[in-house]
Parts: sequence; structure tokens; C-alpha cells
Amino acid sequence: MFGLAHKMGPSDVLFITLSGAYMGGIFLLYGDLTITIALHASYDFLILCGAYLRAKRRISEGKGGMMVLEEEKERKEGGGKKESSGGEE
Repeated sequence: MFGLAHKMGPSDVLFITLSGAYMGGIFLLYGDLTITIALHASYDFLILCGAYLRAKRRISEGKGGMMVLEEEKERKEGGGKKESSGGEE
């Protein structure tokens, strides 16, 4: 249930489910949400830093920033718009 609630992509469900089970185990072991909250926040921070560094590198290479990354993700998942070549058919 936890993995499906956080679903980002098919391959993410298993990782997120296992992460949720791990954090749930930590909570059951120590009886304190502080540790699990800190783990979740640390993970989110690392993901955010990675996205920032990828966008920064793409911008420095002249390939665009976050919007370009989102468009590439949509294209890979098959939901992106096809680019027009500008020519007439």
C-alpha cells in the first residue's frame, strides 16, 4: 500500500515498498517516529540534490533545465508529444 501511494513509476513501487517496510521496522523497533522522519527527509534531500545537479549540468551544457528533464521522462514513458520537424506533409 505504501509503495502504491508513492508510485512514481513501475520500477519505483518495489523500492518504495521495501523502504516503507524498513522504516516501519525501525519504528516498531524503537517506537519513535523521529528516526523514520529523519530517514525520509534525508532521502528526499539526496534526491533533490541529485535533480539539482543534473539540471545544473544540463543547463551548463546548453540542453535546458528541469522542464527538459520532465519532457524526457514523459517521452521515455510514452506519454510525450511528438516533436514537429517544421516541414510540411
